[in-house]
Amino acid sequence: MSRRKHGHNQKSGHRNISEKSMRYVRGQLIEGPHTSKVCIGFDSHEDDRQIVVKCPQLAMNARVEIEALARLQGNDSIVSLLDFFHENDTTHIVFNYVHGLDLIDWMHDFYQEKDRTETEIETEMRPVILQIIKALAFCHERGIAHRDIKPDNIRINPETKHVTL
Repeated sequence: MSRRKHGHNQKSGHRNISEKSMRYVRGQLIEGPHTSKVCIGFDSHEDDRQIVVKCPQLAMNARVEIEALARLQGNDSIVSLLDFFHENDTTHIVFNYVHGLDLIDWMHDFYQEKDRTETEIETEMRPVILQIIKALAFCHERGIAHRDIKPDNIRINPETKHVTL
């Protein structure tokens, strides 16, 4: 099989496995082994930028997730699909690392911060809920149903209050 410059496969457009496997350095396991293993790591080609590598146990789940995320790129409230590759009969999906807390941890910290009135809580929560709704609307406009909306899958930057699904 012939290769173009930079080691890309002409037929698929993907780099060879060994290059990608070495590029994405996986570290601490943050979730698993239920349906997926998820590790924090870094991209050795991008100034050690933090990434997340997810390895769904079912190949069909990986394919569906990759196709859905490819259709959802361009919205800063949706996690960015950076890459994917196959190694040892497993698909590895590479995402940008989203700094912040999941929704449950953020709400716990928020409520522990101080006694708040119901009005203060509503005022603080309204923009967060609105961002979640807008992100889901973006998914639906592109024919994608998230199918796993839960607090663990919603991240919030505590400083900026920016939400990412």
